[in-house]
Amino acid sequence: MVTNPVSCSGGSLSSMGSNSAPLRTNSLGQVTTTLTACTALFDNMEVTARTGSGLSASLTFLDPPPPPTDVTYDASAMTLEWSSPSDPRVSGYKLYVGTASGKYDTVVDVGNVTALDLRGALATRGASPINSAFSKNPLTPGATYFVVLRSYTELGRLSDASSEQRL
Repeated sequence: MVTNPVSCSGGSLSSMGSNSAPLRTNSLGQVTTTLTACTALFDNMEVTARTGSGLSASLTFLDPPPPPTDVTYDASAMTLEWSSPSDPRVSGYKLYVGTASGKYDTVVDVGNVTALDLRGALATRGASPINSAFSKNPLTPGATYFVVLRSYTELGRLSDASSEQRL
């Protein structure tokens, strides 16, 4: 039974389905339907199915936050900046760094900021908010790095990656 939250219009999905989401049987004999959340954002949606013989199963769909946007790197200032998505569930960001495009071997939780000074990540620089994260594997001056950012929620759900930046 799927029941809409109070803030949604409509009702529930019964054993017969509904006008907007009828139950269908596929070629394998599995009963399927399509569910659509009534809001743009949800923290989770739990679906429970029960058979006439008393068997039941539940599945929870987790809605990830959107990724940061407008990611830019300023080489002269060695800063990385981005725009926060307009999702109130976003509580911080993780920076992923690697030496090859699409392959990231260092992950840094940068907290709930929208700009980052990368000078502390260089082997030749001193203290910085992110220096300790790179103390074992500092960035090498003159080397090429690739970075992406991901938003996260208080529950630890991660967004898709932002656009990749080459440093």
